[in-house]
Amino acid sequence: MTNEIRIELDGPHGGIDPRAVADTILAVEKILRHISGVNPAELNLTELKIGSAVIAVRVDQARAEAFHDGVDFLANGDGIPRCWSAEAVAGLIDLERVATRRGVKAIRLRIGKSIHMIDGAIAQHAKNSIMPLPVSLGSVRGTLYRYNNSPSKRSAGIKDYRTGASVEVTFPHRLQSDIRAALDYEVEIWGRVHRDADDQVTTVNAEGIEVIESSRAAVTLDDVAGILGTTWTDGLDAVEWVRRQRD
Repeated sequence: MTNEIRIELDGPHGGIDPRAVADTILAVEKILRHISGVNPAELNLTELKIGSAVIAVRVDQARAEAFHDGVDFLANGDGIPRCWSAEAVAGLIDLERVATRRGVKAIRLRIGKSIHMIDGAIAQHAKNSIMPLPVSLGSVRGTLYRYNNSPSKRSAGIKDYRTGASVEVTFPHRLQSDIRAALDYEVEIWGRVHRDADDQVTTVNAEGIEVIESSRAAVTLDDVAGILGTTWTDGLDAVEWVRRQRD
């Protein structure tokens, strides 16, 4: 399979809004940048024709194949294609919106001998694929690193231990002291969770919180140094007091 991706904007010669070309390049770049690969995506413009516009870019072979397979997948149904992210799917929606620019009658995508029309049908599959998932009961575990007790919105932030992503936490007044006391500890928070199209938790409306006991730091010598004061050694420092005990 070729590693060149070619987009053709059908329309009257000389009658296409030039912003359609810019939007097309940005949309294709967005898709490719959010398709996983060994190295960051690098696009090279290989062809640009004005009139009925033609834009062609070349990328690494693996991404070109993932691009082709993803478009083929979304042409036939809903879902996040292999190697694609929700942002890549959103880029395909952006590409279909180019058809709203003046003079653009149709958008045709060519990769080798494969041809796909980027139309309302494929865009609808893409939109269905990144719709927010229904709210469900669940939990998230990680380090509670932020706390805000604003009267307008009580919130906190937890860094998910599995993904490293920040998850927004909202909580009722009854959990205020528990949330504050757990700041900087590893915790598990449960309640109503909101997920993105990649099934990652983005927000938790907390109903409860538990500190993971193993995350509580062990007491060190520095923590207890000086806790007894000097009265128990008759005003002597510890070294002198120990020396006298030996004498």
